Amino acid sequence: MSGRINPDHLSCRLVSRAARAEEAIHIARNADADTVTVCWLQIDTLKWLTANSAPRRYGEKVVLEAAVKVSIGVAIKRGRERVGRMRKVKAVESTLSPLCYGPT
Repeated sequence: MSGRINPDHLSCRLVSRAARAEEAIHIARNADADTVTVCWLQIDTLKWLTANSAPRRYGEKVVLEAAVKVSIGVAIKRGRERVGRMRKVKAVESTLSPLCYGPT
């Protein structure tokens, strides 16, 4: 393989997706009160197949939102406090007998 995508393959996949969309529309239009649950399942399955065949285009869109307000000065101060606490812990650990930790 040369690494290039065959144009026939691409057009076949596009036609396949279009056919799934047309089938879903056909199912939805022909649904009635007795078959609505089955139709919903069929349409959901077609959507799943389409989303898995082209997740970037048809997959669920993930929206990330973050509203965090932190000033750089506060973040640096908290980081320095954590480092200070860790240094104190290390200093205490170095004074303890190795027997406190058990066999190594």
